[in-house]
Amino acid sequence: MPGSDQILVVLAGAVLAAIAVAVRLGIHIGSRPGGVDTWYFLASAEALRKTRRFPISLPQYLLQTPTESYPPGFVIFLALFPPGWLRRNFWLVSPLVDAAHLLLVYALTLRLTNSLVAAVVAGAVHALTPQLIAETRSLNPRAFGVFLGSITMYLILRSLLPVAGVTKSLLGPSPWYVIAAAVLASAVLFLTTTGVTFLVATGALSVVFGDPRYLAIALAGFVGAIVLSGGFYLRVLENYLQAVRFWRRNIRYRGLHPILDSPIYGDGSPGTRTVSWQAGSRWRSLVRLIGENPFLIPMVFAATPSFVVEWWGQRMYVWAIAILLWAFAVTFVRPLKVFGPGHPYMKASVMPTAFSLALVVSGDEGWRSPAGAIIAFSFLLSFAAIAVFYGYLRTRTSEHTSSTPPDLEAAAADLGRAIGDGVLCLPPMYADYVTFTSRKKVLWGGHSGDLSKFEAVYPVIRRPLDELIDEYRLDYVLLDLAYTDPEQLRLAGHLRPISRHGTFALYATERENAPRAAEAGVS
Repeated sequence: MPGSDQILVVLAGAVLAAIAVAVRLGIHIGSRPGGVDTWYFLASAEALRKTRRFPISLPQYLLQTPTESYPPGFVIFLALFPPGWLRRNFWLVSPLVDAAHLLLVYALTLRLTNSLVAAVVAGAVHALTPQLIAETRSLNPRAFGVFLGSITMYLILRSLLPVAGVTKSLLGPSPWYVIAAAVLASAVLFLTTTGVTFLVATGALSVVFGDPRYLAIALAGFVGAIVLSGGFYLRVLENYLQAVRFWRRNIRYRGLHPILDSPIYGDGSPGTRTVSWQAGSRWRSLVRLIGENPFLIPMVFAATPSFVVEWWGQRMYVWAIAILLWAFAVTFVRPLKVFGPGHPYMKASVMPTAFSLALVVSGDEGWRSPAGAIIAFSFLLSFAAIAVFYGYLRTRTSEHTSSTPPDLEAAAADLGRAIGDGVLCLPPMYADYVTFTSRKKVLWGGHSGDLSKFEAVYPVIRRPLDELIDEYRLDYVLLDLAYTDPEQLRLAGHLRPISRHGTFALYATERENAPRAAEAGVS
């Protein structure tokens, strides 16, 4: 490749990565980065640094098993960062990991197609998929896990590349160490994510192409995860089964408002005051699936004749379609809904989707083909979906999913200085932040282990809060008054105001034997 072409390739990749990072970080402009999952994973990394072994313990969560059994891979990754840097710059981690994933998609597409246009299209699909932008607004294992998943699937495909065929001249036959790397990567992937979409993809490849080796390598990685973790992965698997059982018991409540749809504090009409897309109609769910990944539309038309002879294209397409079908299945097939909402699974299909659409564009007709036109239209839909998402985040008056309200920060600081322990926080999505910054125990959980106690407050509140305050000896209640208030919770006679910052109010509980100096040190 001439030097000028190499410069163009590097420049195009750098521009795509810069666009991806900018779109992901633009969410935080004018706000303090935060996120729903961030503080749980920062606490987990902190606990791992102290013990340097698994399982870690997070006893500050009162409604779950104190010993964690969450997949350890991402926590280990976070623990490698200097703690001070990570606490200041956590908001950079997921966008940068996703940008690295984009560069992998870009480089691999360029290598396999020898087309810069195809590589740029693949990178642009990755950069502008709304779901990836939404997932990276918080510190969580999703971007990291999807990146590992793409690496793992590539290694599996590479290890099974036929000795003869058009792709041999590009990459050559697979030595034994590529297969070993595929098994090791599979093991690491299982230790980082649940591995559901990974098994769906490899299983589909084995069925469609009549080759059990795809699934066999994945299962070898499953065994490897158990061995590498010294058996800890079996606890991780049990943790996942606990979550499935939890949703089997509570699927009818998923997506409902914890208070407005509560049988205790609601208006007596459960299911009428939904707060998320998870509880919407089938049409609403379909709109969300398409809105989070508009590029699934042209995938219906992407199986062009070039796939008949293109080894990589065939397998990438089956990989993508298998995950997309799984996402639709868990969304619309009731028995499968216990595996969670369908839209989060789609992110694992972005790499093969990007490659498949790039093949269409690099074909003889390119953008002139019907599929090419639909791809162009999907980019327009993607821009629209991103704009809607940005607007949604900026118009929220409560339950901020990407930022930390300054008033919440001030209220949590008051709580940290106060005497006593144990806090009820509403809305519950702020509970992780509150316990991480105040170092107080919190009436929350749901991350790990037996979730039977968690059912008292989630998905809807099903036990009187005054009873829970007494049972767990909580000394404080922290409320966002834009979300709820003591009167609605029937706690007005049980709380004593301590401080207020904007809509955030901190109260001391009036339970028996509560510390009388609860507000000491709080202005």
